[in-house]
Amino acid sequence: MPRGRSSRKKDQETSFAVYVYRVLKQVHPDVGISKKAMQIMNDYVNDNLRKVAKEASLLCKINHLGTLGSREIQTAVRLVLVSELAKHAISEGTKAVTKYNGDADSVDSDGALPSKAKEVDSTDEEDSGVKWNENDDGVARPDRSTAAYRKPRCATRSAKAGLQFPIGRITKLLKEGHYSKRIGGTASVYLAAVLEYLVAEVLELAGNASKDLQVKRITPRHLQLAIRGDEELDKLMKHCTIAGGGVIPHIHKALIPNMPPSKANEGDSENEGCSSPQCSTQEF
Repeated sequence: MPRGRSSRKKDQETSFAVYVYRVLKQVHPDVGISKKAMQIMNDYVNDNLRKVAKEASLLCKINHLGTLGSREIQTAVRLVLVSELAKHAISEGTKAVTKYNGDADSVDSDGALPSKAKEVDSTDEEDSGVKWNENDDGVARPDRSTAAYRKPRCATRSAKAGLQFPIGRITKLLKEGHYSKRIGGTASVYLAAVLEYLVAEVLELAGNASKDLQVKRITPRHLQLAIRGDEELDKLMKHCTIAGGGVIPHIHKALIPNMPPSKANEGDSENEGCSSPQCSTQEF
């Protein structure tokens, strides 16, 4: 056994740090994020993923379904999220699934390979950009060294749906969690779109908080101010504590000491003995 390698393999937790950073650069290109804040955002994504997946799994059991699809994810989002937050999340999920299905059905003809052998023609070579080599039998076949012959680069499922979050990784987590016997093809697409929207919402508010404090890096304090300052996000995260986030600035009115009398009241007390109409008392 070579030195420096341990026999035990570390259990790597699923990290969405790369994708959270990509979403941050879409929302606030000139703002960074600290390591602790990134860990909090990673826990935020995993927590919401488990919440929605558990609710969708319960719906599958109630309805006696063997496949967890996008419809169950949509219903679970309505149950987990709150009012406007759920409405926008459902809109983003539906949009991603529609785009994903549209791109999957379409066929890219630009990089299609010539399927049949044909005779050499100079006009065809100019149009397609593929060079043809003539064999001894008089049949021309495409030259594999040309760039036009090469296969087009395969797009990821996230790129087909127009998302930054990894659809394949979310599918793996749904399968490993045993939320259902089978996982539908569009369930992870819908869930990835919902998670990306929730992350973008928090990062946008946290970036605004950091800019108000004239700081160019998001910290746990900014995440605390962003989540607790928004009513719907506060309801979603009401049982969660943000490490290093501090407290919300608030002083109860019963703790505020009595203010000294104002100058206006002092002026009224001085003019009590004056009988002229100019010194008449006024009600405030």
